[in-house]
Amino acid sequence: YLSTIQQSDELPMWELAANDTRCMIGYHAVSVIADAYQKGIRNYSADDAWEAMHKSANVSKRGIQYYKELGYVPSNKSSQSVSKTLEYAYDDWCIAQFAKLTNREKEHNYYEQRAQFYRNVFDKESGFMRGRNADRSWREPFDPQMVNYDYTEGNSYQYIYVPHHVNELIELAGGDEKFATWLDKLFETEMEHELEEGTDVTGLIGQYAHGNEPSHHIAYMYNYVGQAWKTQKYVREILESMYNDTPGGLCGNEDCGQMSAWYVMSAMGFYPMAPGKGKYIIGSPVFDKVTIHLESGKTFTLSTIHQGDKNIYIQKATLNNKEYPLTYLLHSDIEKGGEIVFEMGPEPNKAYGSEKDSRPVSTAEAKFVDVPYLENNADYFIDNFEVKLACPTENAEIFYTTDGTTPDTNSTKYLKAFLLLIKTTDLKFIAYSTGLEPGYIAEKTIHKAEPQSGTFEKGIKYEYFEGVFRSARDFANEKPVKTGITSTFDLSNMVRNEWIALRFNAYIDIPEDGEYTIYMNANDGGQLIFNGKELFESDGRKSFAFEQKAVLELRKGKYPLTVNFFQCSDNIQLNISWQRPGKAKETIPARYLFHL
Repeated sequence: YLSTIQQSDELPMWELAANDTRCMIGYHAVSVIADAYQKGIRNYSADDAWEAMHKSANVSKRGIQYYKELGYVPSNKSSQSVSKTLEYAYDDWCIAQFAKLTNREKEHNYYEQRAQFYRNVFDKESGFMRGRNADRSWREPFDPQMVNYDYTEGNSYQYIYVPHHVNELIELAGGDEKFATWLDKLFETEMEHELEEGTDVTGLIGQYAHGNEPSHHIAYMYNYVGQAWKTQKYVREILESMYNDTPGGLCGNEDCGQMSAWYVMSAMGFYPMAPGKGKYIIGSPVFDKVTIHLESGKTFTLSTIHQGDKNIYIQKATLNNKEYPLTYLLHSDIEKGGEIVFEMGPEPNKAYGSEKDSRPVSTAEAKFVDVPYLENNADYFIDNFEVKLACPTENAEIFYTTDGTTPDTNSTKYLKAFLLLIKTTDLKFIAYSTGLEPGYIAEKTIHKAEPQSGTFEKGIKYEYFEGVFRSARDFANEKPVKTGITSTFDLSNMVRNEWIALRFNAYIDIPEDGEYTIYMNANDGGQLIFNGKELFESDGRKSFAFEQKAVLELRKGKYPLTVNFFQCSDNIQLNISWQRPGKAKETIPARYLFHL
């Protein structure tokens, strides 16, 4: 892992056939590093590891730049927004743990705040994690069963992903009973929609999806609300129904070994809910005896009494011949060596693991003020811009700066909306509230619309690329196969229609002052850059086109506009359109497109 950072700007993401494909999301190499360090594997430079983790978590791509700015990945700015937000939050928790172990107090506090960003995509009214736009409005329409571009190979039921702060998730859901009921509903609600080819949602039990791993932790969450017998029930059902000993014995893609790893760990009787924590959640072991041979020469044995196809429920447990009421194991317990014995039976012992003291705990280390936000989240203004700040935390006080410096309680206190009149401004703001840790510093660059001058000619420049591209940045440094001038953003200059990319560099002529909405409808995806600033991007393979838009206040004149488009395979589509003041939406006509 650490050697790759010397050849790239971030840690590896998704290795396949000796190639880091970056076809998935997150920066999960940090989870491996943090978990290894927590378990005492430290034969490498902690400083190098820290630099690699910190660098990977702060690249300006895959929605991370918006995540840092808003506290979540907005649905209208980046594809797979909910999944990215949740997985980035877990990864940030891993980095926070590493920072704590290596005595980086300031950095630990920063990443612990980011680890709580999942709260920003939780909708209290519906009880689901759902897509949220940059202006904080929820994406509509919403159906928790629908597989769409806010989620990666899953839906809102399956993306209840907060393995590092399960107790906070339970609190958001309304408490133990309501969360247990929510889990029951997940396993019992049948899929009402026909799953389209390409969604990669397989291995269903109700809404639980085992096949492409978004749900692998969910069965174990019952232990946190004192219903360990349901964890045992569903773990056994998954083990028996989702795997077999035929050539096609997995219910979904093996995905770097995770499908098999889940089986091995769960069959042994425990599972690492949140790597980096050093804690394993107990399920339902299927072996009479498993012996783990430790590097120290010690052994740790997991044994069962009366285990069988029908005897799936734990009646009681002992650790080293002493009663063991806990429904989790610590890694340190395993390292010490010894034996845990589970007595199994055909009926659930609902008292086992029901007491608060016997449940696993996964909670935040500190409570922070919610991330403050800019109510009118526009990117450009003409003559003036009204700054209206708010914070979800009641009675929070907001302080801000407009000169790029870091705000604190000595900065200007926000009392009411104010106008920016002169120039592009870097706005930073933070919220404080009694009894809570200070909030995350939010920031936003607000651009004044400034058209450019020059000698322009009709048409736009294009560059055509061939290769394995899954995002607009994958071909940033590639040499084009061919270049030329074309009249508009079309696909007529492709040599083939799979594994290609196109870059269009244009100047768009804004005919009058006013509000413009620019749309990109792309399959597989791309990126739209206006006046040097990314307005939105969409990465990854898709089965149908994903439309995104940005609303801009612009002054009359010509502005640089770059469209980066890529296509993996199957369906292909690209349309760049706009809605002018007082006009209907239309494909941008060639008469408004120029080049220098």
